[in-house]
Amino acid sequence: MKTHHRALLMFTVLPLVHAVAQAQTEIRPETLVELEDAVLPVGWSKGTNATAGLGYATVTTGISPVASSSDQTVAPLTLTLKSDHMATYHVWVRYFAPNGASDSFWAAVGSAAYSDRYTTNYTTPQWVKIGTAVVDAGGTASIKLKYRETNLQFDKVLVTALPSFTPTGAGTVPTASSAMPANPYTNTPDVLPTGPHPRLFLGNSTDRASILESRRLAYLPANVGKTEFDRLRDSWDTLNTAAHSAIPATPTDLKTQCPAYATAIQAKALYYQLDGDSTLAKEAVTMMRTYMDACGFELDGNGKRVPMSARPAGDMITLSALVYDWCTPYVSEADTQLYLRRFLELAPMEIGFPPERQGHLVGHGSEHQLMRDQLSAGIAFYEKEPRIYEIAGAKFFRDFVPARRDYLYKSGAFHQGPSYGQARFTSDMFAAWIFRRMAGVDVFGDKGKDVLYHAIHMRRPDGQLMRDGDTFDGVYTPHGWYWFQPTPYMLAASYFRDPYLQAEYARQVAVQGKGADNLWRVLFSDLSVPAGTKSLPWTTFYGEPAGYMVARTGAPVTKVDLASNTVVATMKVGHTNFANHQHLDAGHFQLYYKGGLAIDSGIYEGKIGTQDSGYGSPHDKNYHKRTIAHNAMLVFQPGEKFADTPANDGGQRFILHEPKSLQELDTWSEPYHYGGNIRHRIGPDTKQPAFSYLTGNLHDAYTDKVANYQRSFVFLNLNRTDVPAALVVFDRIRSSQPTYRKSWLLHSVGEPIVNEAAKTITIERRDQGYNGKLVNRTLLPAQVQYKKYGQAGEEYLVPNTDGTAMVNYPVAVKYERNSEEAGPWRMEVSPSAPQESDLMLNVMQVMDANGTAVPVPVDLLQSAQFVGARVANRVVLFGKGETSVGTGASFLLLAEPADVLIADLQPGTWQVKKNGVLQAGSYVVGADDGTIYLQAQGAGAYELVLVKPAL
Repeated sequence: MKTHHRALLMFTVLPLVHAVAQAQTEIRPETLVELEDAVLPVGWSKGTNATAGLGYATVTTGISPVASSSDQTVAPLTLTLKSDHMATYHVWVRYFAPNGASDSFWAAVGSAAYSDRYTTNYTTPQWVKIGTAVVDAGGTASIKLKYRETNLQFDKVLVTALPSFTPTGAGTVPTASSAMPANPYTNTPDVLPTGPHPRLFLGNSTDRASILESRRLAYLPANVGKTEFDRLRDSWDTLNTAAHSAIPATPTDLKTQCPAYATAIQAKALYYQLDGDSTLAKEAVTMMRTYMDACGFELDGNGKRVPMSARPAGDMITLSALVYDWCTPYVSEADTQLYLRRFLELAPMEIGFPPERQGHLVGHGSEHQLMRDQLSAGIAFYEKEPRIYEIAGAKFFRDFVPARRDYLYKSGAFHQGPSYGQARFTSDMFAAWIFRRMAGVDVFGDKGKDVLYHAIHMRRPDGQLMRDGDTFDGVYTPHGWYWFQPTPYMLAASYFRDPYLQAEYARQVAVQGKGADNLWRVLFSDLSVPAGTKSLPWTTFYGEPAGYMVARTGAPVTKVDLASNTVVATMKVGHTNFANHQHLDAGHFQLYYKGGLAIDSGIYEGKIGTQDSGYGSPHDKNYHKRTIAHNAMLVFQPGEKFADTPANDGGQRFILHEPKSLQELDTWSEPYHYGGNIRHRIGPDTKQPAFSYLTGNLHDAYTDKVANYQRSFVFLNLNRTDVPAALVVFDRIRSSQPTYRKSWLLHSVGEPIVNEAAKTITIERRDQGYNGKLVNRTLLPAQVQYKKYGQAGEEYLVPNTDGTAMVNYPVAVKYERNSEEAGPWRMEVSPSAPQESDLMLNVMQVMDANGTAVPVPVDLLQSAQFVGARVANRVVLFGKGETSVGTGASFLLLAEPADVLIADLQPGTWQVKKNGVLQAGSYVVGADDGTIYLQAQGAGAYELVLVKPAL
């Protein structure tokens, strides 16, 4: 704030002016008002400044400067803004300060408090934005100017709904052209809009023929009863009816009438393109004009009309672009300018226009805002206003394309988990289809479809998905239903012509029903691609940036079967943590067998009391996203702070900043890299493996309270009916202080049963038709302590900062019909004696809860270099030290033949001796796995010899 340093040599005492009703000047959007022509209150006067070239309104007599906006006797100059449509209006004032004694004023717009404005420019008039006001159609807002110093000259007021417009000079009425922002990008988009309209979504005659062929197939009698054909036929019927019905009455209900009205606009524009009936095009254009005003708002939580948020604003932009592109001959210049103006009003959404407020890796900026909505407008309006595409297209090709093509798709898993992964991959597919249909270009390549296969591999036999990151599917999907997000599968199945994805689309759309995606179904559901099957591997590995593995004892499921004998395990080292919907869960594992047994705890969208809770809620920040809600490792350091939260769970670093670019992943002050030195092996059969191994170093996921930490997983398909699988988890961890308590976590839906003498934890699922049981045995440390949480009032307990108290962060399900798996029960297993370095070895087995199955024998194996377990006829060995094991390694088997997996070996060529006798063959250990798998022929002393280290 400017401070005035001048003495007041004379005080003028003015009489108190009582507030009286005064006439006010009305101002409409996109107009200029000369303030000397406005209705001036008592105490104001008008004048002319020939030198500055302006007429003005001013206050010439009074206390100057006024100390407070409420401490003055002259009424404000007030104008009334009268809105013609719902928008956020930006108010500008042009004024002239003749000298340092007359260079400040007060201003208020709408319900906002007065704020002061200063200048040190005493030579030229200038524009200043004094505020914004959200005003509904037909509504009003006040614009108030109060003098602070006498003789300041107020020239003009301008009101505009165009956020990027900045008046200059004497001021002009804003137009779409004059309000277009400058292009901050130096690159030219790789692909430019070419050819005649239509080019948005419809493309050339070949594309149109494909759409019509799918329509023909949908109506063939032989295809009636096939879900994907039935749903497409439903969509054609809906659009056909809407296209050939009279123009509906102006919509007045946002939730029912506005969607139906939008469908009718889409339908009329589509059928004009397909059948050439110009009447339909004209009706679409007429309706678009009505729709923009009648439905150009949304309702807040109290039912109040407010400007549209990003997603409905984007829908409006895309619809107007579609109408313009498909009905171009019948769109008037006035309508064109209306579309362009509304684009500029709505385009900032959250991402901004130019789209620089959000990043392109995570968050809402990675959704439709640019990849569908701004691109659609840029392509449709290219001849009329090329700068839209020059901005959106440049950003897309510079940042969005390489991020996905070269990094985000690299692992084959979506980095925000399958729930948000499927949703956001839909945006990627819209962008891919836009350029395929417009120019025949595949902007992302073909790696992207692997993202959907990741979700397919995460499918549990109960129809749900193994959790990873924020998961919203269970909020609204009842138990026993096949979780569904069919749109990305439809888009990808047709784009990649993939029969398996087509079949998965059919399965999901059968659950969804008719849905609301009629236009997209008609445009992109290519049913000349047959639904099909193929053999999928039981275990899949996802490298950088995911660092993840999904292992199964059977192929991915295609239906809900609570009695299925398939076991599903997820094992996560984690590589890059992108924040946003990702959790602090490096090292997390899950196990499913006839129910979720070792689970991911907490609820993303629920209720806290009577209030809806979700992203950023106390439960979300202090528990759900934190390490403590996962089957991972805690290292409790008293006093450790986790961002702005009061909870000290002892877990992994809390990243608040969402990376906006690939460059930030490497340069931001808080490292995003959580897991390193990731190695894996799947074998011996890579399609139906007996073992699935994953290991990595998690030191970087924690602060310096952890000096070193490696977690290793081995999932064993035991190929038995009684105990079908086991999961071995080995931790080699060293804290920076011996007093920092380490806790191995295991979460469950039901209360676990602890047998301290046997060092076992048993978890059962006998609810909701499930019949699974997990038995975990802790082999190391030799002495452990158990803590159990989950009683009523203790479901989501987390220590406070110094650990002196436990605080519960409760949450409840949002809807009665749901398939949430909140899992209030938590076991913490800790070494009894605190020390810097610990080895922790746990073996989990699964079996039926109802039945006679008992765990298979499990034995601890140790030698100078190795520690591990024998599980039935399988042996798993890990290196004890923090470095890989070299030559001279040995171990002892005391029982019958076994299949042995030996991990943590130096790369190179190895040979094996048994009882001093060299065995036939050699083993090549690679740097990406560090393992030997051998079939040991019975008891004996085994020695491993490194005969040729890798270069």
